[in-house]
Amino acid sequence: MRRLAARLLTLLAMVTGVTAAPAQAAVASVDPTSFPLGTDPNQSWYSGHYPILWTNTQYKMLYANFGHNAMDYGSDTRLSSTFASPTQNRFLIDGLKWLGGAGGGPSPTGPISETAWYSLADNANGACVDARAAATANGTPIQQYACNGTTAQQFQFRPTDSGYTRIAIRRDPQQFVDVTGVSTAENAPLQLWSYGGGGNQQWLPIREASGRYHFTARHSGKCLSATGGTANSVQLVQRACDNSAAQSFDLAAQP
Repeated sequence: MRRLAARLLTLLAMVTGVTAAPAQAAVASVDPTSFPLGTDPNQSWYSGHYPILWTNTQYKMLYANFGHNAMDYGSDTRLSSTFASPTQNRFLIDGLKWLGGAGGGPSPTGPISETAWYSLADNANGACVDARAAATANGTPIQQYACNGTTAQQFQFRPTDSGYTRIAIRRDPQQFVDVTGVSTAENAPLQLWSYGGGGNQQWLPIREASGRYHFTARHSGKCLSATGGTANSVQLVQRACDNSAAQSFDLAAQP
């Protein structure tokens, strides 16, 4: 669960109180700010401790108490999607990997290796940095997307000078994360582009106390940033560095 954001948005299947057995370990529970839960006054919850993710210290298992879609049963219309939350999806994928004995590698404890490939998960929502539609052509948007372990979400940090790196994508290592149009503007979008030596293609990795990193563009001094929202396919941008979770990324080495 190390790569999950501190809070995640999910859909509850049901809400029930849990009497914890000695070997039970809650991973996540309903945030108090989410109450009240429910649309039926006779089936609503206003307070309490309600785990929605838990495991057992005596067995290798995970239990997830979420996932039912909201429905308008009168018209048989679905009102939500089980897989609308990238952070929830990360839990499902990482949980399956853990149960199968796999999973992403550890975050770097020292300098980022220039030969390793890493996924970058945003601390605001748990989504991964991703090349849209797994494309590699010049101009391909760099976006946030539910982590899926593909090479469209794996990057390598190749040193230039003075601590700066260029960020190559594994699907085509000749393509790099680039600030569109060499812009220095706030919210300028990010894309893939073949390397030309510009400062808009060079990023300074700065390690945070948490072990996560933020990345500063050489030409603008602005930070690589997500929006903080949870939707898939939102393009990443550069923004003034503000120490927010949307600019803080967890690196996990990939095989």
